Amino acid sequence: MVWIRKSRPVWYKDAKWIFGFCFAFVLTLTLLLFNLFQLTSFKQAKNIFSFFTLDFFQVDKKFDQFYSEILAFSRENPDEYLSIPNTSIRLNIMGKDVIQMTKEELKKAIFSQIVKESYEKGLKAIVSEEELLERAGERKQQLQLAIHIFNFFNQKIHQRLKSIFLFFAVVSLFLLLPFIFFSFRFGKIFNVGLCFCIASFPSFSLLTILERTLPPKQIGKSNLQAKFLSEVAAPLIRVAQKNYRIFFLISLGLIFVGMIGGIGMRIKEKIASTKSTLSVSRQPELPLPPSPPQPPTLSQ
Repeated sequence: MVWIRKSRPVWYKDAKWIFGFCFAFVLTLTLLLFNLFQLTSFKQAKNIFSFFTLDFFQVDKKFDQFYSEILAFSRENPDEYLSIPNTSIRLNIMGKDVIQMTKEELKKAIFSQIVKESYEKGLKAIVSEEELLERAGERKQQLQLAIHIFNFFNQKIHQRLKSIFLFFAVVSLFLLLPFIFFSFRFGKIFNVGLCFCIASFPSFSLLTILERTLPPKQIGKSNLQAKFLSEVAAPLIRVAQKNYRIFFLISLGLIFVGMIGGIGMRIKEKIASTKSTLSVSRQPELPLPPSPPQPPTLSQ
């Protein structure tokens, strides 16, 4: 059987690259939104909030100072909900529950509730920004930065990013289908892999370089800024890097399969063409038909 390449309109090639360019661009945005969606999850927000409360604001030391006040309030008012002294922060923990808790259990319960409510309702629902700035003292400028970070890592932003990500994912799918249609044979796989690589490799490379430039945890223990980079920024970078790495490896797999398939198809076509040529050249020659008898002449 001879493989014959189907004739395709010239404009197919132009349409393929137009849809391919659009698909690669939208896919890049889709991957970015997916990573932002994951980075604003409750797990990551809890890690960030833990750093700013336990390390930046030194909550451990301050908690030791007003623990006795909380305990005294709980014994006098066992049926009332707990409030943190000298603040407007009220918690869903009753005084009778506080009496039965150890110091560490109470600290964990307070911290968990503050993190959960600040993530679900925003930091302003727990305590006003003005109140925080009044108590910031010399760290007012640093506190403003922390507030901006808290306001980004919350459930509202997380859900909004999810909606935008799903929209771009659908658009990517609608661009992918015609891109595959206008591609040819194993080029359908190779071209998709190439777009995947374009969308993931630059970000993966950049995040890999950033991760290697971050200070190790040993240095971060003695430096607050280095500790922020090693304990807060590094986990966020690793999460995004992992997502881009998976997508980049998928792209390499698609490119490899497309290349091998394309090469195999060309070899198969060449072998089939060679066999067809040889079969034609080896056909036996048909014998010539016998000549008709000549009529007798007059001399005979």
